[in-house]
Amino acid sequence: IGGILPFLVVGFIVPALSTRELDVLTFGEEQAKSMGVETEKVKWLLLCSASLLAGSSVAFTGIIGFVDLIVPHIVRRIFGSAHKYVIPMCMVCGGIFTVIADLIARTLVAPSELPVGVISALCGAPFFMYVYFRKRK
Repeated sequence: IGGILPFLVVGFIVPALSTRELDVLTFGEEQAKSMGVETEKVKWLLLCSASLLAGSSVAFTGIIGFVDLIVPHIVRRIFGSAHKYVIPMCMVCGGIFTVIADLIARTLVAPSELPVGVISALCGAPFFMYVYFRKRK
C-alpha cells in the first residue's frame, strides 16, 4: 500500500478539486467556457490525473477489466450525476466490487483460484452489452 499511496493521493487531488468544473463540462465545452471554466487546462489536468491513476493501478495490481465500465454506471444511477458524489462513491463501490469478485474467484473452484479479471469480465461483458444496446434504442 505504501508504494501506490503517493500516486493515489496525487491522482485523486485533481478530480476532488475539480468537481464543479466536471459538472459544468457535462453541459458541453462552449457552455463551460461561457461560465468561466478554462476547459483546455481542466481537460489536461484530468487526463494526466486519470492516466496516473490508471497506470499506477495497473502497474501495482495488474489488469482488472470491466470495473471501470460497471461501477460508474451503477453509481450514477444510485447517487445521481454530481461529481462530488460520483468520484468518491466510484472509489468505494469499485473496491467493493473488486473484493466481491476476488471472493468469488477464490471460492468458486476451491482449492484453486480463478483470476479476478475472469469474474469481472463475466459480470462486465453482459452489463456492457446491456448499456450499449439500451442506449442504441
